[in-house]
Amino acid sequence: MEKLIEILTSNTYFKHKYTKSISWKKQEILLDVKSHFNSGIICLVRKGELKIEIQKNGQWIPLTILKNNDFIGIEYLVPFHEEIFKLNYRIIALSDGEGIQIQHEYFMNHVYADPRFLNVLLQRVSMRYLFLLQRHALTDESLDKKLARVLWEFSSFETLENPALMKMNVYKVPSYITQQILAEYLQVSVYKIRQIFVQWLEDTGILSSIRPIVINKDKLKQVYYL
Repeated sequence: MEKLIEILTSNTYFKHKYTKSISWKKQEILLDVKSHFNSGIICLVRKGELKIEIQKNGQWIPLTILKNNDFIGIEYLVPFHEEIFKLNYRIIALSDGEGIQIQHEYFMNHVYADPRFLNVLLQRVSMRYLFLLQRHALTDESLDKKLARVLWEFSSFETLENPALMKMNVYKVPSYITQQILAEYLQVSVYKIRQIFVQWLEDTGILSSIRPIVINKDKLKQVYYL
């Protein structure tokens, strides 16, 4: 995606007309039901991590995490999205970060021009869709399986950035994935996450360390696929 950004911003006139660099601070709300990006604008995350939360029964529930090469405002790629989709959500920064706002027609014109860029876009959107589908389909899983699935999801997205990680059995979870974040995702107490981690560390060998969280992917996969 950095190559795409280079192309999008190579012409000074088009850069200023169709793109805009932005930055944010940790805990800043970048988008919510009351304050959206301008219609027709998407934002490509270049640095940092963000959390998407949906509103359900008056509560904000974590849905997924965005990181570099993910998009904010991707619904603007769908015609009449406001009439088709009725969903309250917000995006909160988990760390300081940077991004680039791009008018979506300008963005898509360049994506279509090079199949490599379109392939990256489809990979990320498809993987996000499949994991969200799986999460909502397997609501009756035990907590240890849910936790294994979430960690597997995070490691899979890391692999998109660095395919060499696919062959590595040891996976160090990024520092922004804390026990608190995992507890929020799974809507349980931090204590329950800690209990499973201790069991995985002492009895199963899924974890070799809790701080930082270091995972044996083969052993984690056994729980995830059961």
